[in-house]
Amino acid sequence: MTAWNEDKNVINALDNWAINSAIELKELLDAAFVHYDQMDPSVKAILFGGLGKFVLSYANFRKDANPFEIAFEQAMIAVHSDARVQNLIQHSTEQMIDKKVDDLQ
Repeated sequence: MTAWNEDKNVINALDNWAINSAIELKELLDAAFVHYDQMDPSVKAILFGGLGKFVLSYANFRKDANPFEIAFEQAMIAVHSDARVQNLIQHSTEQMIDKKVDDLQ
């Protein structure tokens, strides 16, 4: 079986979705940013740091004629480098560890 990131159907669907949704997603992010201070940190991380960073980075790299593999890799780097996403991962990890410690007691 072909790996998901080598499957032409997946690649084409992701490519079309990210490129075609980038403008509308940017409009959504701009409109939502007015309420940024009211948002829960996890919403900020997922909406702006995850979805927003991925789609906009991916679309920009594809617009610059980069192949799928490079655009995807750079978009994932942008998501993983986002401080909001890093904080969300750290917080989730700490909660998971705390739960395991509590379960041991």
